[in-house]
Amino acid sequence: MADTEYKKHKRTLDKILAVEELPTHQEVLELESFEDSNHITNPQLNVRLFGAPKLFPVALLQGKDTLLWRERIYNIETVEFVDALAREIAELNLDGEYLEVAAGRGKLSYWLRQKGIPIRATDLVPISEYVEQLEACLSLSKYSPAFVLTSWLPQQCGLQKRVVETESVRAYIDIRGDYPGISIDDSGIKAFTEMDLASFLVKNGKKDSFIFENRKTRWHVTTPKKLAKLASPAAKFPYKRDEEPYTKRVWVWKRT
Repeated sequence: MADTEYKKHKRTLDKILAVEELPTHQEVLELESFEDSNHITNPQLNVRLFGAPKLFPVALLQGKDTLLWRERIYNIETVEFVDALAREIAELNLDGEYLEVAAGRGKLSYWLRQKGIPIRATDLVPISEYVEQLEACLSLSKYSPAFVLTSWLPQQCGLQKRVVETESVRAYIDIRGDYPGISIDDSGIKAFTEMDLASFLVKNGKKDSFIFENRKTRWHVTTPKKLAKLASPAAKFPYKRDEEPYTKRVWVWKRT
């Protein structure tokens, strides 16, 4: 293996791990291909180069011993995704507070701020200096945000429902996991559909636009394919293969 090749992939990993740096989508793909090949033929090489036999989990149950999972990195922010997400948020043209809750290390909000989006990040257990220590529901009460951003909310937390029921929120973007073994919070969706989410999606087929409403509020929800396809989770196959179901990965909620 050429020393320059290793240095290139190690540099990409450093960009993934650091808050203040971003890899490109292509760099992430090349790193994944390199470390996956090593994992199959010579896992000890990955241990020697990267400190772990596997970097990217392929599903929840297979991910806990991988480097990115241990670092609590579930979504890999890339240059292309941040640019696309910043454009999506800017087009909302909202007045008021912009808030990311359950932000972890706050890398996504950090880079959105570099693109001119005035968003703050909060988390009950922040991982970096860029995140305010504050529980999600308390964050919603304190800041009364017009816009909320979340990523990979766990199924049991029920936070999605709290976000869509917060009166100040006019728009909400939910970045989700959509591959086997991952259970994601659908409490807000279920509050409107009053049925199991899987049944709802089957009933609606491949539609990428929904209307959720009750007596209190009405939301128009879209799943923009171009933005979703750039959302690179820390797992190999959802962003590597074009045939994967990208369309449920990013949900954009707009109150109507």
